[in-house]
Amino acid sequence: MSNLHWFILAVVVIAVLAYWNWQRTNNQIKRLEAQGFYISADLGGVPKLLVDQQSDSIAIVSGSEYRRYSFGQIESLEYAYDYGTQVEEKFRIEIKLQGADRPQENIVYNEEQRAEKQLKRLQALLENRPLSL
Repeated sequence: MSNLHWFILAVVVIAVLAYWNWQRTNNQIKRLEAQGFYISADLGGVPKLLVDQQSDSIAIVSGSEYRRYSFGQIESLEYAYDYGTQVEEKFRIEIKLQGADRPQENIVYNEEQRAEKQLKRLQALLENRPLSL
């Protein structure tokens, strides 16, 4: 096989895996909604961060599971980044939690501006005041 064939095969495999993961994440979101979670805001990121203002809770959703936390469990929110390192988690929102199995959740974004914007949006949602961005 030529290099072009290997490249095309690699692109196809990556596309299939991306679709499979997207489908699994959507299935988790459907399960979450079936449990009464109403999505007020989708803040994206990896894993996906969703907000339900009706029940004052957030959900962290990946392809394999979802975790739900009440606003009262959120101890603090911070913007963080890894400067000058070779890691995937470059820009993120760190959600510090109390009374949860995990003391911290990280929501990763590809761009600094997007991470900062979504942090401000999350802070506004937690304070129950609309913020148009």
